[in-house]
Amino acid sequence: MKKIRINQWINGGWVVLTVCEGQPLTHHVCERHEEGWSSESNQWTLLNGTLYLETYTDGVDCDGRLSRSDQYMCPVHKARDYLVSDGTRTPEWEVVSERQRDYSAESMGY
Repeated sequence: MKKIRINQWINGGWVVLTVCEGQPLTHHVCERHEEGWSSESNQWTLLNGTLYLETYTDGVDCDGRLSRSDQYMCPVHKARDYLVSDGTRTPEWEVVSERQRDYSAESMGY
């Protein structure tokens, strides 16, 4: 079984994730706050030498509901190529797709 270890920023700090081929790894967090609620889901998948990340955020605040979904990819050989300011190495993600939905704007005809 092929697997890869990557650094990822989760819940306010760096963690090391191990992603095994054919076994998607998922993280989800949801919280209430003074203006409403927010949630975030992430899924990492290793397939044929490429690491994929799918993210989904959703929430409501004083401006209404806003959701976003993004897909990224990173060849395994670039999984430690991006250097952040504290010296941590992370995947060099390439954007595959980005989508955003503003429910309030839609209800006003934008």
